[in-house]
This record gives sequence, C-alpha cells and structure tokens, in this order.
Amino acid sequence: MVRKRLVIAGATVAVATLAGGGIALAGSRTTQDPPAEHASEARYTAAYQADAGVTQAEAERAALQSHPGTLVDDTHLQDEGDGLRWEVKTDDGSRIWEMQVDAHTGQVVSNQPDD
Repeated sequence: MVRKRLVIAGATVAVATLAGGGIALAGSRTTQDPPAEHASEARYTAAYQADAGVTQAEAERAALQSHPGTLVDDTHLQDEGDGLRWEVKTDDGSRIWEMQVDAHTGQVVSNQPDD
C-alpha cells in the first residue's frame, strides 16, 4: 500500500511539473528580447536604415503576407553575412513567426517559428 502511494505521489509531481512547464512555454510566447539586446538592435537599425532599399513598413507588409497576424514590436535590421535583412516577427494567435526580409528586394528569405 505504501508503495502505491509513492508511485501515485511521484506521478502527481511529474504531471504538475509538466503542466507548469507547459504554462511557462505558453507564457514565454509573448516575451521580448532583453533590454540591452533590444537597444543594440535599435542602434544598428538606426545606423544602417539608409542603406536599406526597403522600408521597415514594406518589410512588415511582406512578412504579414507570409504569416498574417499581429506584428510583434521587434522589427530591426541585421547583417546576416550575405546581406542586410529586416527581422520581422508576427503572432498568428498560436505561434510567433520570425521572418527575414531582404532589405534590398523585399523578398522573405527566411520564415520559421520563433524560438
């Protein structure tokens, strides 16, 4: 009898831990980058925005065509090694999508779930 209670108690702890982890994962969907990273991205965007042939608004429209939803307030420029890109995130209500939009052509060149 004691052994059954220990097994049941252990299973209850495991279920509670998994449920809590699920809540943490769902809650993390709306988190943003740390303030220092966000500030660094903003500085880079300000410094290179004139080099982009595509505006932020145009990049966001291209991203929304790929994944309709709400824009996540985090659009910024990046140098991905093969050229300047806008990183745009959209939230479709169930997942946040991260897209890379070529800053010269406006083409979505990368499209994946945000991690």
